[in-house]
Amino acid sequence: MAICRRLLCENTDNGKNICSMQKVLRKRVLRELKANFFRYLALGLLIAMAMFLVVTIVGSAEVLTRGTEQIAEETNLEDGEFSVFVPLSDEDISEITDLGVDIEEQFYLDYIMDSGENAESTLRIFKVRKSINKLYMTEGKEPQKKNEAAIEKRYAEENGIKVGDTL
Repeated sequence: MAICRRLLCENTDNGKNICSMQKVLRKRVLRELKANFFRYLALGLLIAMAMFLVVTIVGSAEVLTRGTEQIAEETNLEDGEFSVFVPLSDEDISEITDLGVDIEEQFYLDYIMDSGENAESTLRIFKVRKSINKLYMTEGKEPQKKNEAAIEKRYAEENGIKVGDTL
């Protein structure tokens, strides 16, 4: 300890003692911190909140990505969609499936629904699909009879439709 103390307290070229210069600098730093305590506190809190915000956003994005990928896997979400004016022949379908592509016909009808108070909404009714874009039920059960239907969650919320309601 004595050797280190001697090395730190050597004289400089201009005759000042290094130890006394360090003491002055230490006092200046402490004086600066005391004088601007709330500024540094606010800056520290701002940095901590920014870090919290970034970590929260990244964590949320990860959870949403995993959830979306899981539902896409469970329902065999389509990679693409195409329309034709003339139905495909069996030979056309065979050529496409030989390329490793799954094809499933997608039939739907659009109905204009009167939602009351001069508001209209379009209800799109799909045929229940067997292999691509399968149903993912959050409430209720899959339609079993001809007079039953599964309604998209957002449409049901926007139009006040509950499980068991009659349209």
